[in-house]
Amino acid sequence: MIPKFTVGAVLDFKNGTKKVTVKKWIGPIPKQCDICRKKLADGKTFVDGKTRMGAWANMCPSCFTRVGVGTGTGRGQKYCTKTNVKLEG
Repeated sequence: MIPKFTVGAVLDFKNGTKKVTVKKWIGPIPKQCDICRKKLADGKTFVDGKTRMGAWANMCPSCFTRVGVGTGTGRGQKYCTKTNVKLEG
């Protein structure tokens, strides 16, 4: 059986046990979007990701849609602003 993984969690199948580890943003949530300066706490999510220009930034969803390159390893991670839980990437 191939284990299925949920976004933002890692399942540990060692010794036949299922242990769920939730990935979280470590530290305080960034105060504002590095692109438009909008307060990130006002929204539901933010992305720590690579931009089309090559630099990385903490972005609001709108700026991520406009200048982000996606989520995943080497691209970006999406987080919930209320719980710090990683949602994608």
